[in-house]
Amino acid sequence: MKRFFQCLAPAFFGAFLIACEGEDDVDTDNFTNSDVVTEMVVNVSQSAAVVTWLVADNETSWTVEYGESGFTQGTGTSGTDADNLGPFGVSKISGLSAGTAYDIYVTVEGSSETASASFTTLGTNETVFFIQTDASDCTVDIQSSLGVTSSYSESINGTTRTITINDVPNHMVGTFPTDTDRRIGNPNAISEQSNSYSVTTQPALANSSTNAQGYVNGVLFSGVGIEVYTAESFTGFTGETNQQWNRNALQSVDDLGLDCNNAHVQPGGQYHYHGLPSALGGELQIDGTEMVKIGYAGDGFPYYYLYFENANGEIEQAEASYELKSGERGGDGISAPSGAYDGEYFQDYEFVDGSGDLDECNGRFGPTPEAPNGEYYYVVTADFPSFPLCFSGTPDSSFRFGPQ
Repeated sequence: MKRFFQCLAPAFFGAFLIACEGEDDVDTDNFTNSDVVTEMVVNVSQSAAVVTWLVADNETSWTVEYGESGFTQGTGTSGTDADNLGPFGVSKISGLSAGTAYDIYVTVEGSSETASASFTTLGTNETVFFIQTDASDCTVDIQSSLGVTSSYSESINGTTRTITINDVPNHMVGTFPTDTDRRIGNPNAISEQSNSYSVTTQPALANSSTNAQGYVNGVLFSGVGIEVYTAESFTGFTGETNQQWNRNALQSVDDLGLDCNNAHVQPGGQYHYHGLPSALGGELQIDGTEMVKIGYAGDGFPYYYLYFENANGEIEQAEASYELKSGERGGDGISAPSGAYDGEYFQDYEFVDGSGDLDECNGRFGPTPEAPNGEYYYVVTADFPSFPLCFSGTPDSSFRFGPQ
């Protein structure tokens, strides 16, 4: 069953917290301020919690202790691994039990100043999948703000289509940065880029798919590129990381500062999508009455926005064929994530052939406005993974990150 959340508050970049409908936050009745720790927020999954607090003074070191609700302070699990993000402190707790109430204490090291809060983890039937499908929070006309016109241009030489974009979207976006003084939200500002890519005009299905990790997935006519995978991985309470567990951008536990287009900004100023570009759909007035092509993947096959033509010739919204795995991850919560598969990581999902309308790469073969007799194409969906996790054809090397 698909579940969508609507954001209620902005996030901050670094540990990227966000309060969203459907998740359990701090029990405000049990939150206690101290003179130096205020505004504590806890975001949860079934087995993990990300805790952030606003620092009233210039403190930079804290002890974090937690345990099941009602434990006596001094007898819980504690550590000093909290990250210092200027006016914010952040701690990530893993290895928790689903549907369980916890207390947490944050103490400034070397003092008795303590703030405390209570929170409850998600139940075993709850998911942390999050995608923004409402573009109403997109209020910034970035072209006017920068004094720069969005640019998408292409030229064709033989069977090669060369595409140049400036990563300034031709639609409304969220605010970047949200608040530079307190680092609430993504701290990076959008700036004009210059990126060029090449795709074939005669794409063909390969013998096997290519994983999209390490690639720009493709480019849209909006002048913006796509990156599905993230650089973030599992981090335990002791600070140990495990890169085999790649954090999904479309989740609400450790939010990555995405705006209403499920996009954010790299430190160098490059705006890029991780999921459905909602404001682009509004800009193009896509209403589900027809298929609308919105760009090209790195292998040359086209992207269509949300909708496809079914076997009866009717237009309907596509569903991806990924489902959460059953059972639990099996980690210890310190070196690898524990708890049930709930959507916090890409590895929580598995492809289930026939469960949706699309193949493993979010593609299908069928008629399109450009090819009434049928062609292979990708569909950008409102469920996981939204953009394809792999290429069905052969991606051009220009889409690979780093030196070519």
